[in-house]
Amino acid sequence: MTDAAIRFPDGTRRQRRFPRSSELGVLRTWCIANDSAAAAGSPFTLAPAAPGARPLTDYTQSLEDAG
Repeated sequence: MTDAAIRFPDGTRRQRRFPRSSELGVLRTWCIANDSAAAAGSPFTLAPAAPGARPLTDYTQSLEDAG
């Protein structure tokens, strides 16, 4: 299991555990379910919380592989 901590545009932070083998698409779907703007269709990106990190775009990649 791995913890995913997400900071949403409104400043709220949510955390949830996912199996390491889960695809990024599962995390993306969870984000949409937890943010009304994303649920309404506003675009967003997932990116590691590291300076200079590039957005994650391959949603078939596992959480473990994405780092």
